[in-house]
Formats: sequence, C-alpha cells, structure tokens
Amino acid sequence: MKIAHIVWAFETGGIETMLVHIANEQVRLGETVRLYIINNLYEQALLDRLDERIKVTKIGRKPGGKNPWPFLKLNMLLACSKPDVIHCHVFSIINIIQPSLHKKCVLTRHATGTPSPMIAETLREYRQVFAISEAVHDNLLEHYGVESIVVKNGIPTSSITKRNYHKPSSPLRIVSTGRLLVEVKGQDVLIQAMSLLPELDIHLDIVGDGPDKGMLRSLIEELNQTDRITLCGNWPQPYLYEHLCDYDLFIMASNYEGFGLTIVEASAAMLPVIVTDVEGPKEVVENGKYGHLFKVGNTQSCADAIRQVYEKYDDEDSLFQAFQHVFQLYDVKRTAEEYMNLYETM
Repeated sequence: MKIAHIVWAFETGGIETMLVHIANEQVRLGETVRLYIINNLYEQALLDRLDERIKVTKIGRKPGGKNPWPFLKLNMLLACSKPDVIHCHVFSIINIIQPSLHKKCVLTRHATGTPSPMIAETLREYRQVFAISEAVHDNLLEHYGVESIVVKNGIPTSSITKRNYHKPSSPLRIVSTGRLLVEVKGQDVLIQAMSLLPELDIHLDIVGDGPDKGMLRSLIEELNQTDRITLCGNWPQPYLYEHLCDYDLFIMASNYEGFGLTIVEASAAMLPVIVTDVEGPKEVVENGKYGHLFKVGNTQSCADAIRQVYEKYDDEDSLFQAFQHVFQLYDVKRTAEEYMNLYETM
C-alpha cells in the first residue's frame, strides 16, 4: 500500500513525534510511505529519526505566503505518486488538496478544540476521521457532529529504558516534559506547587523549549526555586528514552490535552505519574487507576499530589501494572497495524 502523510510543518511536538513512530512502523510492515512537509518549517534532528526508506518531500512554502505554486506542486506530486491513502494530520490540509483526491483523504485529529462551523464543514470533507483518544472522539461528536474511529496513539515501548525499582534517594527527582507554553502545558502551576513544598527534598527538571521559556525562568527566580528547578531545554528523543529511568516521578500539568504521549512514555519507563484531571491525561491513567490526579490549574492540589508520592512512594506492583497497561494499549505496533487495517476497509 502507498501511504502519503501530510503535515504543515515538522518541528518537535506531539503530532510529529507520533508521526515518526507510526511512519517508521508502517515501513517495517512493508508499506511504501512518503512524508510531505508543506511549509519551510522542519527540524533536521526530527527528520533524521525517520526510517531511511521513507521518502521526504519538502514543498518549501513560506509560512503565510500567498504564492499558490507550493499547493499546485503538492497536488502534482500526489497525482504522480498515486497514493492509496492521503493521511493528513491537521484538519485544514484538505482545503489545499484538489477535490478529485478527497476520496483518498483521511485525518487524524490530535486534539480537542472549541466549536467552529468552519472546522465542522472541513472535517466532513474527509473520507474518514480518526481520533487519538476517546476524549477527542467525544469532542468531535459533541461539538462538530462528526463521527470518528478511535486509534490510540502509540510509542515504541521497547525503546524506553525501564527504571529498576527502588525507593527514591535524596532528592526525589521529578521530570516534566513538553513544549514551554503555559496556556496549554501549565508549567507555571507546577513551578508554583514546588514553592509550596520548601521542606521536601525534591528537584524538578523541566525538559522542553518554547515561547514561555523566559517567563518560566523569571517565575523560578521570583519564587526562589533556582536551586530546585532546572530548565533543561529540548532533549533528543533517544536521549529522553534512555534517561527517563534516572527520575523518580513524572508530572504533566496540562490545562487541556487530547491525549498524553509523555504520560505513556513515563509509564513505559516505570515511573509514577501525576497528571491533571482533564480529558486525555485522565483517560490514559484510567481516572487514577494507573497514576495520580490533581485538579487542573490548582497549585495546592498539585503540591498535595507531590507530597503524597514523596511520603508514600508507589509500590513496584502498581508501577508494573501501569507499564503493562501502556504496553497493551499504547504500543506503536498496535497503532500502525490498526491504521493499516482501517485503510484497507476504505
């Protein structure tokens, strides 16, 4: 089967991380996979993680540009390569694909969103819409009236180094990963929660980069947390997968999230996880069965959850159950095979 994946950009983020995993696995299953990047926005380190058998085409559009040539180029390339499936990863992409190809277009919806008649109309142009979680599925149905098929995100669980179980030594090492964008990821709440726990011997590493880096650094300094919180910048995924096991606890403080790929990665490394009680994160940990919840945006609730883990660390059996949970539901092999089976029914 010939599969064309299309994205606007290919920079570090949840969509791109998932796409690398799935495209690589589809190639290993013997499929022919192409990746089209529309805008001239991509990270070479991310491209280097793609299987060499995946043909990457950079359309080279200037973001926001009015020149129609890049869109014509994309459609000509699609017409020449004759893919069986055109898999889009942002809902608006179908608007630039010629109507004769719409019958081949599917979409993976990666996030929840606010209602919009324009989005609803665009979603209905797709042959099939996939949702990465039940939360996204429900959002699509409630706000847009669009029925979707849930295909849960997956990661290469076997690539993540597992933490050998032991009670934490001092300090308890905490890690949080994600784009530094507090409106979505809520790192400010996590930093404030750390300041409410001055008596605990804990240290937080925040891994990631983004537009709010300066604001978060200022907040850390303002709250006198520079000795307890480190902004680490971006880590290459192979490095992250190798070193998650060096930590004792993972925290996601997102204000909203359609899934929670970083939670799955942490659980695969057999770390206890603390997450907000919203949408995707709550779904991943099954309402607290496989992790700890705190009230979204609530600094005291976050601090209380940290204290709980600090005073009564998760036992080995519960962490192994969480690992089995993500291995069974969120391994990329299952995700890729499920997509292939669904493609074939189109």
